[in-house]
Amino acid sequence: MELVPKNKTAHLYLHEPHRGYHEDSLHRKLNGKLKRPSLLTKFVLSKGRKNDLSIVRKFANHSTFLVSGNSSYSAQRSRDVYGIECGILHPCVDQEEYSNDVGDLINPMKQTTQAEYVVTVGTANWAKATMETISMLSGTGIALAHVGGGTDAEKAQLQKHAKINSVQLWIAPRLSSSELAKVMSDALAIVSMAHKEPFGLTPIEAFSIGTPAIFVDEGGFRDTIIDGKCGRLIARENITEWHAALDQARDSENRKNWSKYGRNRILELKLSPKQQAEKIHQILQH
Repeated sequence: MELVPKNKTAHLYLHEPHRGYHEDSLHRKLNGKLKRPSLLTKFVLSKGRKNDLSIVRKFANHSTFLVSGNSSYSAQRSRDVYGIECGILHPCVDQEEYSNDVGDLINPMKQTTQAEYVVTVGTANWAKATMETISMLSGTGIALAHVGGGTDAEKAQLQKHAKINSVQLWIAPRLSSSELAKVMSDALAIVSMAHKEPFGLTPIEAFSIGTPAIFVDEGGFRDTIIDGKCGRLIARENITEWHAALDQARDSENRKNWSKYGRNRILELKLSPKQQAEKIHQILQH
């Protein structure tokens, strides 16, 4: 910070306050249990937490420096944790990269099963609620495509949990953007029960591809999804409503309407890469 000339503007794109320092999401096992006593974690990380608070506050208090979160939720979290002013700068999506026009590309999921399936994206951990998503699908007959991997131990734990809940689980290998778009395009829905997600690119990727987005009514998902218009936002514990939403995703008229509204939502929020660049330019002109 000291190297930046005093008359120059600097911008910090702060996706969220450091999760390891300021909440316990990263200190939980896949099943949600704490990895160690919380008091021990807080003690070990106390110096790092103080340094993080000091650095971010020092940046934010500079007269020509600005801070943005990537959603209303993450911006408010930064205000609460750091006590700073924080604007909002949504991420962007390249609609050419996330398109349902993938030609004759083979769906790698379909090489394993012909079952109806939903997709969840993100590394296997408690924050992404991978195990909760499997539990939610129990009794539906719907398979889960998990994109994002995890450690061998975590993947084995997911497979065991899926077997107990009679949910067919496919853990995707590394996929190209086109392969991911194909997997998402052929899915019944894209789902997420993630905890405290700062923004979540997956809903707007689903909008771009045209696959229904069914997400937990928490965090940054509220910035993009309008419930019943371009997907569903559902309370975490309301499993009956989750299953009803999956039924709604089967309806061709719903899929058509949600897709159209979702793509308009991308335009409304100005989420293209070019518009993102223009927003950053405006910030730096402050």
